[in-house]
Amino acid sequence: MDLSDPRQFEEVYRQHAGRVRHAAQRVLSDAAAAEDVAQDVFIRLWQRPQIFDPKRGSLAALLSVMARSRALDRLRADGAAERARDRLAEVEAIAPATVEGPADALDRRARNAELRGALLRLPPAQRRTIELAYGAEFSSVEVARRTHVGRATARSRLRLGLGKLRADLGRAA
Repeated sequence: MDLSDPRQFEEVYRQHAGRVRHAAQRVLSDAAAAEDVAQDVFIRLWQRPQIFDPKRGSLAALLSVMARSRALDRLRADGAAERARDRLAEVEAIAPATVEGPADALDRRARNAELRGALLRLPPAQRRTIELAYGAEFSSVEVARRTHVGRATARSRLRLGLGKLRADLGRAA
């Protein structure tokens, strides 16, 4: 079976899409999220058809494992984001209320202007990744999906961009 052949891949999709969605939905309990996971599984298979080795097992088994794994990754990412929001809410509830004076407001505006300038000096892909992760509060999975790259690439761009920001803002301080 040649999964790089569009006709054969289409047939594989027809045969296995329902099973892949079902495997993801069993983990996620959400049909829309399961559909996203199924799409991700088939995109990965299309991009790297060599991951299927008939000597190691059936294609159905590989796709089911991939679906379950991607669904668990999504659950973990969603859970981590929720825990981070909960911790932030706790800190904000404990933090004493402060009143910002005119000098504080000017200082904050200056820091924001420095940050905007440093962001503009980043390569566009790194800047977009940081904007999605911190501005829109998207998980690495969501950032990867919105920027049409793999999750590892999205994480690398985020890490590199933050490092460049740190270095740039460190020089400005």
